[in-house]
Amino acid sequence: MTQTAAVLISQLSAAKAAAMLQHTPEERRTEIMARAATIYSLAPGTLQALVDGLEEMFVPTNGHKQTGGDTFFSFLMDIVINLDRTIQEAMLEDLGQRAPDLAVRIEQGLFTFEDLLRLPDRALQTVLRSVDSNILALALKGLEDEDRARVTENLSERANQALAEEMEVLGPVRVTEVEEARAKLAATARELEEQGEISIDYGEVSYIE
Repeated sequence: MTQTAAVLISQLSAAKAAAMLQHTPEERRTEIMARAATIYSLAPGTLQALVDGLEEMFVPTNGHKQTGGDTFFSFLMDIVINLDRTIQEAMLEDLGQRAPDLAVRIEQGLFTFEDLLRLPDRALQTVLRSVDSNILALALKGLEDEDRARVTENLSERANQALAEEMEVLGPVRVTEVEEARAKLAATARELEEQGEISIDYGEVSYIE
């Protein structure tokens, strides 16, 4: 039944799928989401048989049923964003135990480095004060001038000087190092929110496809 429910939510709009999950017993929500994330690992015949069996219950989709795993993951992200915050947090905590890789990917998708740059000044300043200048220097590597200015304008004079010194001695770096540094900044923002230091409106941020 869990697999059938997972296929069912894959055919609904994100808002309706979230509403369905919110009325599903707590102990089953996470399992359904974890199963939904593996929809595209099913043999085509198996998936089609399940879809055919539920066909009369389906509503038109926005294309996530017919397309690949990355687009389907963005659909799962939409579902999570549409969940009540309390349910969202409980599900992510449970997913961390059942499917840690999926939980990390969803958490990263809920709030990214690009979203960080769109935080209000005060929240952005709080995040920037919480990271080392070497991490920040890596994160700014290759960043557009406008986005870099968004960061430097929210640093103190002393922090800007330390950042400039770090960037001056920073030679060529791997793309993965830059991505990791940016992920650390986003993770720091999420940690600060959990501590009540800043507020993040996940309904307004983007997600990774």
